[in-house]
Amino acid sequence: MLFQAFRGTDKNAKFLATLWSELLGPFAANAVDAVAYVKSACRFSLVPLEPSPYECLIETWPDQTRQLFEWCLLHHVRAGPPFDRRTAHNARRELIADLAYVGTHTTTVLLEPYLAEPEIGVTVVDVIRSINRRLESTARTGAAEISSRTND
Repeated sequence: MLFQAFRGTDKNAKFLATLWSELLGPFAANAVDAVAYVKSACRFSLVPLEPSPYECLIETWPDQTRQLFEWCLLHHVRAGPPFDRRTAHNARRELIADLAYVGTHTTTVLLEPYLAEPEIGVTVVDVIRSINRRLESTARTGAAEISSRTND
């Protein structure tokens, strides 16, 4: 998937749709683990790439990565390192924090039950606020574009 993200996704759209279907379905826990490792590898890379492979995944497939992160929220007991409290407190918080870039209104509803968790509650508040600000900004920008088109 990373090779496709860096090369462009037009050539193998059907293959990528099938792959994402599997990654968001029966292999979601494995996909979460892989994404967590990609993020970790990017952090400690000796040769920084711009954008990083992790950022490239999020930028190329925002809806799919959002769905994967939301799956983590709903199935955190079954997921691997990002939600394993014994081994990766920060990975869980970071994955939730990344929902700020791809989350929707539905994501904020999924996050609400985590507001009371001492380990991630503050992060959840920040993410919900970031998602709401981003969505409001997008709505304002869209309304301004429509207004400018009707005035032309």
